[in-house]
Amino acid sequence: MTGSEFETLRSELIGLRADIDRHFAEVEAKLDAKPSIAMLYQAVVTLMFGIGAVVTSTVVILKNIGLMG
Repeated sequence: MTGSEFETLRSELIGLRADIDRHFAEVEAKLDAKPSIAMLYQAVVTLMFGIGAVVTSTVVILKNIGLMG
């Protein structure tokens, strides 16, 4: 590897590192942002439907295998 190839590779790696640092700064800002009321409501509703689905599927399975009358 020649000196000029090494310098080209080094400058490309520095540019790539700057892009990665910028990307992670954006991700960190999104993670640190306070969630909105709508987002919290959506999370609670989704959790409730998920719990309901698990309970319903459990009842259906237990009825199908004959453990529930």
